[in-house]
Amino acid sequence: MSQEKRPSLSQQAGQINSPSRQMNDAITADQLGQLLVAMQQMSDSLIAIPDIRKTLGCIMGPPDAEDVVEALASKVDSEHTGFVDRGEVCSFVLQQLEEKEAKTTNAIRVPIQQPPKFGQSVHSKEAMCRLMKASTQYFTVSRDGVITSWKTNLHPQRSVTVHGELLSGLSAHTKRRALWITDTVLMPDCNKLVVSTISRELCFYDLTTSLYNCQYKVLELPCAPISLTYYHNLESHQSYLLYGDELGSVTILTFLKPTTALFNVLATKDSTLTYNDLFGQADFVSILEYPQIHQEWTLRVSYLSHNHSFVSCSSCSVASLVMTDVNRHRDSYVFRVRKGVKCFDYSRELDVIATGSADHRVRLWDPYVPSRPMAVLVGHDTVVIDVAMHSQLKVLFSFSHDRVMHVWDMFEHTLLQTVKVTFPFSQRPPDYGPGVVSLPLPHTLILMCNENLARFSIEGVSQPSEEYGGSTSHQSPLCAAVYSPQLNQVISACEGSSVYIWDINTGALVLRCDGCHGHEEVTSLTLDASGRQFITGSRGGDVKVWSCTTGQCVKHFQTSGGTEVTGVLHLKEKGKLLCVGWNRRITAFVDKPEVYELCSDNSWQGKDHHQDDILCMAYCPPHYVATGSFDGEIVVWNLNKERAMARFHSLAKLAPVFLRQHKLRTQRSSSHTSSSTHSRPASRKLSSYRIRSASAHVRYAPVDKLLFLKTRITESCEGVATLVSSEGGMARFWDIHGSGQDLGNFPLTGFEDENVLALTSDPLDQYLIAGDTVGFISVFDIRHYGNCPTQDGVVPDPSWRWKAHDREVVSVDHVSQEVGQVILTASADCNVCLWTMEGTCVGRFGQDCLWNLQHILQSGGTHSKCADVSQECRHTGETPTKGQADIDKGISLAKGDSPAATLPRAGADERSDSGTPHSDVITTRSMLGALYQEQLNRRMSDRHERRVNLAGLDLGPIEQFGAVCSAYQALKIQNIDEMVLPKRT
Repeated sequence: MSQEKRPSLSQQAGQINSPSRQMNDAITADQLGQLLVAMQQMSDSLIAIPDIRKTLGCIMGPPDAEDVVEALASKVDSEHTGFVDRGEVCSFVLQQLEEKEAKTTNAIRVPIQQPPKFGQSVHSKEAMCRLMKASTQYFTVSRDGVITSWKTNLHPQRSVTVHGELLSGLSAHTKRRALWITDTVLMPDCNKLVVSTISRELCFYDLTTSLYNCQYKVLELPCAPISLTYYHNLESHQSYLLYGDELGSVTILTFLKPTTALFNVLATKDSTLTYNDLFGQADFVSILEYPQIHQEWTLRVSYLSHNHSFVSCSSCSVASLVMTDVNRHRDSYVFRVRKGVKCFDYSRELDVIATGSADHRVRLWDPYVPSRPMAVLVGHDTVVIDVAMHSQLKVLFSFSHDRVMHVWDMFEHTLLQTVKVTFPFSQRPPDYGPGVVSLPLPHTLILMCNENLARFSIEGVSQPSEEYGGSTSHQSPLCAAVYSPQLNQVISACEGSSVYIWDINTGALVLRCDGCHGHEEVTSLTLDASGRQFITGSRGGDVKVWSCTTGQCVKHFQTSGGTEVTGVLHLKEKGKLLCVGWNRRITAFVDKPEVYELCSDNSWQGKDHHQDDILCMAYCPPHYVATGSFDGEIVVWNLNKERAMARFHSLAKLAPVFLRQHKLRTQRSSSHTSSSTHSRPASRKLSSYRIRSASAHVRYAPVDKLLFLKTRITESCEGVATLVSSEGGMARFWDIHGSGQDLGNFPLTGFEDENVLALTSDPLDQYLIAGDTVGFISVFDIRHYGNCPTQDGVVPDPSWRWKAHDREVVSVDHVSQEVGQVILTASADCNVCLWTMEGTCVGRFGQDCLWNLQHILQSGGTHSKCADVSQECRHTGETPTKGQADIDKGISLAKGDSPAATLPRAGADERSDSGTPHSDVITTRSMLGALYQEQLNRRMSDRHERRVNLAGLDLGPIEQFGAVCSAYQALKIQNIDEMVLPKRT
């Protein structure tokens, strides 16, 4: 790999003799900085030229200072008065410093600084058409029909040959010609791969299975398709498949229901249709034809979503590049190049079209000025076969037939770098498909030649979190994370409208769904009754049901009013879907399996709606649903009657015994505002409102979370707390069959004026798990709290409390495994983490190395090598300060303001000498659960027993046999000395 840098024409022109250029070349940046400081320290507004000469002489010496003074005087003292303005001198010096910095930056800003990593397809010897990114893997299709899936490190995973069984009776030459693939494109919204062949057909392959079966075939196209492109409209949910053919025409297939079905035929293996059959399927697909835009083959086509047009190119000189309006409302823009256009790329951010031609030149065009290019970049020695623009770095990558890649500066129009690529596995002349240069990620560039791939790392671009092994689990703050016991997987959703599915045993990413709700944020996530589908709600009021195995949308519901959805509940027995949100009511949908898109039917009979936005919902099968609103009202509904059976209200101002005065904590992130106003945030999940004890004008605290204690409802005992609410950082226990008064309350967080947005419990309702807006997780033992009318009123202290995230915890879930229990957390810091009940971090989903959950739980929750990676997202060295009463001295809570007993507690600022992540965990020695204490004692007893029983074992007889192990090694065998026979005399 060789690198070369060439100056621009402007650097070789007359700018070299300018005064600013002379000054910039004669003085260094440090000397300019000293001159600027000296000028700023002068008191006079007008400075004489001799004074400047004297100052510069002290800085850089009299001989060199003379040239700089002349350049400075000619630039600033235009009237030759002998005096210069101090402000003008400072501005000029600052300008020189900026030019030097820009020059230095451009000198070292070389995108490719490391040699490439190579990959090879061993199942095909033909060139690959195009590289496509899907979720966490790449796909390529070779000319002879081999579909290969690759890991991001270019290790091939699976290869499948398509069409082989259909042409088994033909000769080898005919079979190769019939299988010749011209182009391929990915349909990410429906997980399909489209392949075009010279036999005038389009084949659609299903990527959800390992066999990549062909679902549809469109035969007898008017002409052989040469190039393909695909675009999915997130707002209208329509998709556009464009292909250019051998006659220079372009055809657009508009799929109206791509996530349901592409065509009105049963999607079985090799379901065939003809091109003429598509005209009779107006409910599924429509066709637009644009005949003979070019006089030769349409080599490439691309759709522009911002102006609803497409760009196509050809090798002809009359219409080399054409931008056509899809609706034909505007005239086409025709670009002419003498030897045609082989390839092009369009950047929406830069609004520039880059083209490569057979005349070895790269041209930059304004999309609406076809008369002449903005710049012509000369440097290649052979045909330019592909170009790609990097909008973030403002650079252009061009690749020629002789395997030479040039990197151009888009603004300076200069050559930054030249890279000669030598593929180690290829011994044949280079052969290329229609797509050679790919930018699947902002920091990754991939080149393809023959059956080989070369991956380059692009410097100057931060590693995005979407790449496996990135810094965070998601790119955007999390909305929620749930666990599916049926699939043993974790589903997480973020505000960037993306949903990730993870393997809980290893932390590996299984499936990724982007753009679930277009540009709308995902505000709610839950599982359906089967646990094999997840349901998402958006800020715009859409509710969608998705398959966990394929990632396809199977249902679409639209609530009335278009307001934010904060909770969704699937009732399989009743065939309904209940939604709540900022429309302040429960919206019911009738779940019909045969219907894809439904609207609310207003079948919910309950008329006693909330007076403010509903923030949360909880369900207790089979009869009860509870909803909580922003004004502090809690309503318990009976599903059979669809009527409100109980109403509760939260109090903003609680007794002083429940809210201890804490020391002022240090300032945290800017997301936590210090405003005490009671206003609704932009989104509930990132709320930062505060309920202060001194706020007299606020009556109620918002209900952030609701939780049913399901095991207590079956007891049917009066005076037993069956519902827990989180309000202003307090946990309040309610009896849904009792009066409107709570049965008890205590703080869930150790910080003043903080809230708890996440709440859950274990299956036996013995432990209450809470996540606050500071990032702490607290586990409370509630086995003896609120379950008896004659309870003593002692408040449960947190059995474990640790710093889990840097920002607010928005979701927490309890996961039961065969060998132990873990806690799943999601936060606004874009991380999804897994913890043991004691606070030991198992790992962060998306970290570099995977973990073995079964091994970690069997070993008592000790740290694995993978868990060490997550220390950066878990422990920031921040624990509640020693002055906080509810952390160090215990929490007092009793009925009727009676003080509670103070329990001994591990100090918050106590740290172990080892510095392990477990040092941040705060445990209560006397409040450990009996179950966990018994397991700990059993493990310690077993270890002690093994030490006693095996202490006297003599390992000497075993060691003499080396690495061989058998039951006979424990036997005591006498060593046999070598016998020496006497020699004959």
